[in-house]
Amino acid sequence: MDGVKKRKGVTLLITLSVIAAMLALVGILMGTLSSARAHAAHNSALLQADLLRNDLSRLLERYLKGHPSKETLSTIYSTPLTLASKEGDFTLTANCKPFYDRIPLQWLAGNREDPKQRRRVLLALDLYQRLTDEAQIKDPDLLLEMLRRTLSGRHERFGISDGFQRKENQGIDRRSFQNLLDDYRFSADDPNVYRIEWERYFRLRSLGKETVGLDSEYVAPELVAYLYDLDSNVVKEEYIPGKLKDFLKTLGEETRRYRWLFSPAPPKTTMNCRMSYGFREGRYNVDFLYVNRRIEDFDVQAIP
Repeated sequence: MDGVKKRKGVTLLITLSVIAAMLALVGILMGTLSSARAHAAHNSALLQADLLRNDLSRLLERYLKGHPSKETLSTIYSTPLTLASKEGDFTLTANCKPFYDRIPLQWLAGNREDPKQRRRVLLALDLYQRLTDEAQIKDPDLLLEMLRRTLSGRHERFGISDGFQRKENQGIDRRSFQNLLDDYRFSADDPNVYRIEWERYFRLRSLGKETVGLDSEYVAPELVAYLYDLDSNVVKEEYIPGKLKDFLKTLGEETRRYRWLFSPAPPKTTMNCRMSYGFREGRYNVDFLYVNRRIEDFDVQAIP
């Protein structure tokens, strides 16, 4: 009898082990299936975004064909463009902003000894110093060196080159910039780097060598406050993008002070845009650049 009980006990133990293994396997399979579904949904969303890209390109071309008026540009910059399906079950919105409204981050990698670049480089460095001082960055020299290496075309992560050479004078995309900030944060043990709202002052992307100045009418509010040493709250409340000269006149200022910085006729149809839409159960943002009547740097990101 004792032998029978032992065999029953062993059999029960084996059965429980098999059940546990099967449950673990089912869990793994369910997780894999869920991951596969999410991956498939993401791929479908990418395909959907690519289809929408063509519709949005035609819409922008229709609005901006030829030389758009100041009123047309003001409308595009202040009012989201909307596309909706006939059935009403799908809606897309796109917001566009001027491309030449902020200082190119690329200027930080310029040569201050070059007379043609000197004023631009010094202005970018002064702005960089003010932002890093206000955020109490621990090692601004290290961060600046990391930025310069990346902007000069040397691609590194945690100080180690990965052999990939970035195109010089193209600036940096948003994901790579975030990676750079993360690298600095861990290298210097400095989370303060995330305090700086970089893109309110600097433009990450560049179109070759930056020979075009800022738009003399459409300048980011935060940059207006910095350039003219104004209270940022006053600028946000009273400054209307597209009417910089009128705003400065009310304060006794003129754009003449930065005549070298502003371009009298920047390409008006070059702009940064963000498209937002829902697909199935997900929400997505798509950042892109509209330049030369084409959509470039099309970057799809899922909204958590």
